[in-house]
Amino acid sequence: MANAQRETDSRHFAANRARAGREPQAMWETEVSVQDKSLAGRRVLIIEDESTVATLFTDIARELGCEIAGLASRFSEAMEKARSLSADVAILDIYLSGQASHPVAKILAERGIPVVVASGYGEAAVPASLPAAALLQKPFHVRDLERALRVALDPVAAAQPC
Repeated sequence: MANAQRETDSRHFAANRARAGREPQAMWETEVSVQDKSLAGRRVLIIEDESTVATLFTDIARELGCEIAGLASRFSEAMEKARSLSADVAILDIYLSGQASHPVAKILAERGIPVVVASGYGEAAVPASLPAAALLQKPFHVRDLERALRVALDPVAAAQPC
């Protein structure tokens, strides 16, 4: 994505968050600098109903060396892709157009696909029964998404000090 488009998307996201009464944060505060290639080639399924956020997830995942296994923005589409696509990890918005995505998380967990739950509502909105490998609080920074993916893919290694 070109820098001008990235800046436009970032301003758009910040404006949406400001209208929603939330403090905007720069999502693209730094370019991704990947020294560790452990995410390279990992297939990521992105399930997010806000197109700007889905684009950011996609761009960041690609910059981290990941491949995009698929995208879904609607609940029915998410259920279908959770059942059929091959992925190493999934990023799942906790609500898709107001509908809880817990059944999608359950299908992914049953298939052995770890889930990064993305939520703008904090940990309290994520039920303990939800099979989530990691939580990504929205709005987020590049390093937050990278860490969440690493934790989901290898919780033991991600807990080790650098």
